Amino acid sequence: MKRTINHHGISLEYEFTPKPVKNINLRVRSDGSVAVSAPRWVTKGQVEEFLLARWDWLIKTRAGNLGNNMPQFGWQDGETFHLLGQPITVKHQSGSKNAAQLQENILRLTLDTPNSAQKVGEKWYDTFCVQQTALLEERVWSRFRSMGTERPTLRLRWMTSRWGSCMSKQGVITLNKRLFSLPPHLAEYVLLHEYCHLLHPDHQSGFYSLLEEFVPHRKQLDKQLKSGAYRFVR
Repeated sequence: MKRTINHHGISLEYEFTPKPVKNINLRVRSDGSVAVSAPRWVTKGQVEEFLLARWDWLIKTRAGNLGNNMPQFGWQDGETFHLLGQPITVKHQSGSKNAAQLQENILRLTLDTPNSAQKVGEKWYDTFCVQQTALLEERVWSRFRSMGTERPTLRLRWMTSRWGSCMSKQGVITLNKRLFSLPPHLAEYVLLHEYCHLLHPDHQSGFYSLLEEFVPHRKQLDKQLKSGAYRFVR
């Protein structure tokens, strides 16, 4: 049977099977799915207590397996990715002019040829990132402006190993375009993290003290960023 457990903002589905065994057994499959077996007398609460005791390992292992087995996203009909934390499905339709339109949880790509899907999809996503960056900046800077620093310039690019970077002397913050696959509260956290580097370029105690003034639960958000729960377009 399918069950779901929520912890620190991460929702995890697992398959539970009662068996004639002595102990609770946990397995993370190569595709990232989670399976739990346990004696029939074990309660749901006991199973969840068992999972929470191994939560960090579970999330890390699942994220690694998902990353190793996830096929490259290609803007194909029926493919799914995440946008602002929500799953979005790509749908193709033929037309004389290339276009893209987001309708609730569907991204409709109108294509003049079947081979133009990636070009149309990536152009749409780049525009979406620029629009969302402006909205994100307004939300987050309104919280940080009281610190007295000059408002930095925000840039966007694809990054493979970090969510953002800050060149404090130049007053430039670069954000990963992948950021807009995440829920808004995580994107806000990343930008606040980079804003704090304007005053503390390193990761010493002063930096974390300032960050925790804005985000007291930052460690929970760090775990969500590492959860592997979101699929990116690149």
